Amino acid sequence: MVNSAMRENDWFTHYFVDPIHQEQNLQLHEKIIDRSFTILYGTRAFGKSTRVLRTISQLEKEGYICSYVNFEQIGVFDTNFWSSLGTSIYVHNRGKLFKSCVEIKNSRDFLLFFSKATWEGPEDKRVVLFFDEFDKMYTIDEKIRNEFLQILRSIRNDINSYAIQAIFAIGTFAILHIDSRFSEASNSNLTSPFNIKDSIHNPNFTLDQVQALYTEFGKDNIITIEMGVIQDIHTRTNGHAGLVCLCGRAIENHLISLLDNNRIISIDLWERFSVNELIEEVIEYQTFRSLVQSLQSSKAKTALKFFREYFLPDADYEEKIVIDITSAEFLTAEGVLVPGRRAGSFKLSSSLVRWLILQRVIPKAFPSCPHNEVPFYNSGDLNILSTLEYAVSSFDRDIIKLASIRSFKIARVYVDGVLNRYVPRESVYDAELYRVLWNWLSINLGFQITGQWHMISYRDDGNNRRQHNYSDIVITSRRQKIVLELLATATKGNLDEHFGRALNYARILSANETWIVHFTCEDDFIFDPYWPSDDILRNGLNVLHIWHDLSFKKFKTIACWWSNSKNFKRVTSIKTYPVQG
Repeated sequence: MVNSAMRENDWFTHYFVDPIHQEQNLQLHEKIIDRSFTILYGTRAFGKSTRVLRTISQLEKEGYICSYVNFEQIGVFDTNFWSSLGTSIYVHNRGKLFKSCVEIKNSRDFLLFFSKATWEGPEDKRVVLFFDEFDKMYTIDEKIRNEFLQILRSIRNDINSYAIQAIFAIGTFAILHIDSRFSEASNSNLTSPFNIKDSIHNPNFTLDQVQALYTEFGKDNIITIEMGVIQDIHTRTNGHAGLVCLCGRAIENHLISLLDNNRIISIDLWERFSVNELIEEVIEYQTFRSLVQSLQSSKAKTALKFFREYFLPDADYEEKIVIDITSAEFLTAEGVLVPGRRAGSFKLSSSLVRWLILQRVIPKAFPSCPHNEVPFYNSGDLNILSTLEYAVSSFDRDIIKLASIRSFKIARVYVDGVLNRYVPRESVYDAELYRVLWNWLSINLGFQITGQWHMISYRDDGNNRRQHNYSDIVITSRRQKIVLELLATATKGNLDEHFGRALNYARILSANETWIVHFTCEDDFIFDPYWPSDDILRNGLNVLHIWHDLSFKKFKTIACWWSNSKNFKRVTSIKTYPVQG
């Protein structure tokens, strides 16, 4: 599996989802026949260039002359733009036909080269131009940029005078608004030569495509990859081509060598790896390293605050209609969001990108944490109960308060005397707790704070298939590995399910302390809490219930665990804490 554009030599030696018969390629072919100027867009590392190169190979078999230019390789910061463009056309299309492109010095030379009157190629063959990384146009000098776009528009308006059959611009979502962005910057009435209605979205991999890739990969390496692993990879990546391949590379580099004679990549093995090391693999990928650097810059401050308030609390792919279109489009251009189906709507590009931002960007941008000393027992072990109580006191009150409007779930218990009220979902608490713990324990003491998001399917009482989300945060020091499994306003049935699940997950991670951390808004729950059986408590499960109302001005806690020294169930008294964040 490769993490870059796949060229013809790669198609037969690497694992490859061939796009040639997909609907999007059929659309590309129709646009060429119609002599359209078309945009192909998608997030970075999403397989756009691979699709283009595969399309070129097919078009050349049909008799078209294809010219591919990557704008990353053009000198865009000075007046040598046209010369660089001409040279790039020749370099990417070596041959007598394009040799004179090196003589292009200005826009007039460019027009003359492709004019029918001076065209040096066969009269019965038409040229299809592909401009990759077209969003680099934003970095070009304004005067040259406007001139280039006007030249393309003049060709489109008089297409019969040129040997050009069609032109494609390939880039991120930013190029969808190329005319409005440029017009706003230059106070001109620039009109893009590309019609948004003619744009084609490069699609995500489907689960079937991901399964086919990993099945072939498994056969070649004589391993079996459990379907649960493949489903988890598809869920985490949302079918993002680069991330799907990155996960395959991680399996190849880190997990195959750990296998026994059965040679099975199990879900347990995958979860142990993903909770501790997968994000490290992602950050080594230059595309996502650049994403982190961009979001840490001062220009991203407003957009990052917008992301934290509206999209960070959501670990799934729910569409949201937003008012701050500018921030949403900035995040979309960076590959954090993708446009939804409804006008003005956006959603997360992948949960793995969300985790990357949560772990590498959010804590540094929002550095608040408790001012208390980190609590330890005399043994040197972290007092996790006190740690959690201090941490929740430092939550951003507005984030939790507004979550019942922005990022909510439906409570199947009574809240303020009403059933089915909107309450904060698990991912809201997950994001805040991770941020605070990282700022407090990781920066000050070097603890490792990791975690992951789970999405499981189940059948409700009406026999309808539903999805239930929960998250784990893992705290690792030299002495301890502590697993925190987070729930939000859960029913007794949900709690029972997680009471049984948490210890198994802790076993997979070789944790020596396990906590269910249940945030709830349920009426009177704190006075009549629900605990696991004594047998489960004896096996090492600890439970903390944290109750708060929807205003989140204060919260109450009560905890339970089994005291091995005294051989009885220990239940704390109810404590009340103010929210200071």
